[in-house]
Amino acid sequence: MTGKESKLMNEEMSNKLENLTLKERKYMAIMWAKYGVLNITSKPGIAKAAIGRSIAEKMGFRYMDIRLSMVDETDVGLYPNVSEIEVTDETGTKTIKCLDFVVPRWAIEANKQPTIIHFEELNRAQLQVRNAALQILLERQIGTDFKFNETVLMMSSGNLGDEDGTDVEEFDNALNNRLIHFSHTLGSDEWIDGFAKENCHNLITSYIKAYPEKLYQNPTENSKAYATPRSWRFMS
Repeated sequence: MTGKESKLMNEEMSNKLENLTLKERKYMAIMWAKYGVLNITSKPGIAKAAIGRSIAEKMGFRYMDIRLSMVDETDVGLYPNVSEIEVTDETGTKTIKCLDFVVPRWAIEANKQPTIIHFEELNRAQLQVRNAALQILLERQIGTDFKFNETVLMMSSGNLGDEDGTDVEEFDNALNNRLIHFSHTLGSDEWIDGFAKENCHNLITSYIKAYPEKLYQNPTENSKAYATPRSWRFMS
């Protein structure tokens, strides 16, 4: 990208930033800076994916959602590939087999246009999956040859653990120091104005406006379904 193209893109980005809420602008700034990895945590259903998708739509980015608890390591860049390379030393030239990894299609597609990649449920993924995702998040590359473009932004998210009844892995201090942690909350007014107006039936938004405490209700021991912003959208 030339200096002129970069300047034009920054000007366009600045104009689009006006469309974001204050929280979206904060998350976007961290992703754009690429110093540390944005990692938001909350109870299930509190619009973690929705805010990532909202930022992408308002900024004109493609949005990719990769739910790490539902994939294996081959989906995030650890599919092995054996190739042959020529190596020359004092004994001459010989061909040896070399192990590397196949770049997944979603990574190639992400590099074709400005994209936000959201690695969901980072702290619920299998160890191999989490490590592969963390390499991508921290190094912005897959293996040694494939690098993501500057216009590919990344974020991660996770659940709380005992507080929300999910099984999660605790990160060590070294990893936590590389993540920029935000406790993601969502009030009823923010949900209605920033998302539900465009995505939920007005009967639901009117109900939540009248009874904001109903937006999220903790599950009981006897109930598997409970009220969250996500479930209100499903109902709508």
